[in-house]
Amino acid sequence: MNILQDITLGRYIPGDSLVHRADARIKFAAIVISILLILSATRLLYLVIIGLFFILIIKMAGLSLRYLFKGIKPFLWLFICAGIFHLFFTPGRAIGLFNMGFLSITYEGLISGIIVSLRLFLLITVSSVLTLTTSPTHLVNGMESIFSPLKKIGVPVGNIAWMIMMSIRFIPVLIMEAERVIKAQTARGRDLDSGNIIRKIRNLIPLLIPIFMRTLRRAEIVGSKE
Repeated sequence: MNILQDITLGRYIPGDSLVHRADARIKFAAIVISILLILSATRLLYLVIIGLFFILIIKMAGLSLRYLFKGIKPFLWLFICAGIFHLFFTPGRAIGLFNMGFLSITYEGLISGIIVSLRLFLLITVSSVLTLTTSPTHLVNGMESIFSPLKKIGVPVGNIAWMIMMSIRFIPVLIMEAERVIKAQTARGRDLDSGNIIRKIRNLIPLLIPIFMRTLRRAEIVGSKE
């Protein structure tokens, strides 16, 4: 099952592009601003413009659009669920053929569903670009530098930055542990690859407990070494 292997969020790809060489503090601040713009955008056109801008950034970073979008594919169910929820439960003018009285698809719901799905897509894309072009160490040093004034009021900036770095580092570890559990289950004859993407995701649910148990054990080992 390749659905987890494709996830790029949390991975780092070394490179020598302008985006890779940019100061981590600048990239972090730019990402925060981008996230705020994405969340505040109320028109589809604004989100499309932001999306085109990040395509330019991705090309400048020397990243493959195909690789990046393939890494976002496992989150497709999230986009679909969010879009469907808004599609059916947003009041407005019903679309003729889809007017079922108590449950109907509206023009407003259609636009709202597209906007929400695109927002989620862009948020994951933006986060992926940050982690793919910035090493965890540089990212944490940048965040610690940005939030260093908070130390004056007793905020443990260093500890928070360290926890964020560990969280980022453990995304690939979580994926690796998931792959091991999946391979073990497949070797025992369990079919995890048949069906559509919804069926594949449903097949993963019973595996969550052993995956998290293995990851927690790995975290305890790392924590004891720190």
